[in-house]
Amino acid sequence: MMASDDPLRDGFVDRLAASTLSASDAPGGLSTAAALAKIRADDLGDVVPVGLLRLYRAVRAAEALGHSPAARAAASDETMTRAVGPYAVTVTIAGTVAIILVALGGAPEPSRLEVLTQAGERLAVPLEAAAGGESETLIPAAKDARSRRMLTDPTASFYLF
Repeated sequence: MMASDDPLRDGFVDRLAASTLSASDAPGGLSTAAALAKIRADDLGDVVPVGLLRLYRAVRAAEALGHSPAARAAASDETMTRAVGPYAVTVTIAGTVAIILVALGGAPEPSRLEVLTQAGERLAVPLEAAAGGESETLIPAAKDARSRRMLTDPTASFYLF
C-alpha cells in the first residue's frame, strides 16, 4: 500500500502539522509559520478552513487585548454576558438590533470584536468609541440571522482588538 492510499495518513499529517505550526518559537511568542498562516487566514473572509482553526485561534488569542474561548455561564436567547480578558462583554438582542456593550474596566479601549465559531465562521464587528468606560455598538441582527446566531453562541470564541 502506498502512503498516499492510507486513509489515516491525511488526518495524522493534519494533526501533526497543526500542533507543530501552533507551537511558539519562544515563550510567549509566535512562530514564523503561525504568523504566515494568520495572514493567509485573514485573506480568506468569513470562514477559516478547518485545518487552520487551531493555529488561527492561537494566533488571535496571542494578539488580542482580550480573549474568551467560550461563555462560562448560561445565557438566554436574548442576552449573554461573558468575561473577555479584562473586559465584560454583554450581547443583547432587542427586536431588530443586537446591542454589544463592552465594559472597559480600566483596560485599553478595543476597536473591534471578532467572533469565531467552532465551525470556523468569523464575524468582525467594528466597535463604537467608548464613553464613560463603556462602548456600546448597535448592529442590525434581525436582518442577519448569521450574526445573531454567532453573537449569542456560548461556544463561540470572542476576541477584542
